[in-house]
Parts: sequence; C-alpha cells; structure tokens
Amino acid sequence: MPDSNAVIDIEGLTFSYPGRAAPALENSDLRLEGRDFLGLVGPNGGGKTTLLKVLLGLVQHQRGRVRVLGDAPTRVRHRVGYVPQHAAVDPKVPANALDVVLMGRLHRSSWGPVFSRGDRTAAMAALERTGTAELARSPISEMSGGQRQRVLIARALAADPELLLLDEPTTGIDVHREKELLSVLLDLNRRLPIVMVSHDLALVSEHLKSCAFVDRQVSTLAASEVSLAGIERLYHRRNGSFADFEGP
Repeated sequence: MPDSNAVIDIEGLTFSYPGRAAPALENSDLRLEGRDFLGLVGPNGGGKTTLLKVLLGLVQHQRGRVRVLGDAPTRVRHRVGYVPQHAAVDPKVPANALDVVLMGRLHRSSWGPVFSRGDRTAAMAALERTGTAELARSPISEMSGGQRQRVLIARALAADPELLLLDEPTTGIDVHREKELLSVLLDLNRRLPIVMVSHDLALVSEHLKSCAFVDRQVSTLAASEVSLAGIERLYHRRNGSFADFEGP
C-alpha cells in the first residue's frame, strides 16, 4: 500500500526509453522520509538522472508505483524544486542573479513574466538562504561556477518547494566552492528533504544521511556505509564488472 507519509515512495518501478532494448530502471524500490538527505551514486548511464525525471513526472514509467509528496509526480511537480546538471541559463544573456531567481516564481505569477512585490521578496529571501544576496544585481555571466550553482539553487527555492532534487551540483567547481555549496545544502536540509546525484563518494559518505546506488536497479544503504570498495562489491555482485564506474 502507498505510504502517505513518505516524501518519495517507489515500488517496482520499471522505465524504458523508446527504441532501447534494456530498461533504464527495472523493478526498483525507493523510500524517502522526513528531512532526509539522499545521495544517488552509480555508474554513468546507470539511471540516476532518469530517476530524477521520473520523480518530476517528466517521463512516464511503464510499471510500478511512484508517489511523490503523497501523489502522482505530474500533480506535484510545482511543489518540487529541481536543479539540472546543465541548467538552461545562457551566460551571454544580460541577466543578473535576481532576474534568474525570479524565474522560479513564474508558475505563481498570474501576469506571466511580470512579478509582484511578493515575488521579489520571495526571490531575495531565496538568495539570502543560499548566501548570494550580495550578488542580486551581479550579471550571471560574471559569476564563478560555485556562485552560479548557488543562484540556480535559489531559483529552485524561490518556488517554495517541499522537496529539492539536484543533479550533480558540484560538477565543475573547485574544492573551496564545493565546501561552500555543501554548507548551504546542509543548512537547507534542516527545512526540507534533498535528493542529490553525485559521483563524489567521500562527500556522500561523510556528509549525507543516506545513499542509493543506481544501476538499473536501486539499492539503498546508509551513507556511512558508502565507500569505493563497498560500492565495488555491490557492483560486482550485480554485474561482474566495475570498469565503467566513475568515482570522484
């Protein structure tokens, strides 16, 4: 039976892309409760990003049950914040951080791209929560990778989400900026559950609360149990090869 109290409740999920022989995800279960911080790890092409798309209702699974915030993903998409791996923000566009974050309020505006005072207040609050309020008038094109990622997270937060999904937010930023970003995420996790795709096993094992290894199927374990050797043993049991896994 569906768990109405679970933030994410997946049972027997199978999803296949058209024209592909093997399912991207097969007979997978996953449950997220409370204010968890779940890391998704696994080989490239193992289904991590596909799982996020299923949770957002961007693709429709063929078998199994998927509930997000107690309902079908397509019905609650507006309640979920999402930061894709390659966010569609063109640095050549003459937009500042506040402009970008206001995009997160579009679905709440009855006037299209005309924003109310309340929208601007919410956008500034999101910038404050990600430590980027001082960048509100700064052009997005002049920001570092870490600053841009925090602004994109602020854009997701501006919609007042009840769940935050992140697809490899630390990719392409240096160690110092990664620590800053992680600090922001850990603070946000006090208020809402987070699911984050990552290749950094050390980050997942040291800082997150739980982990799911995704390689067509989903295996859940405590983040403290995550290690390269542990993931390798799991991968060997399932596939007999570990060569295509890319760690941190």
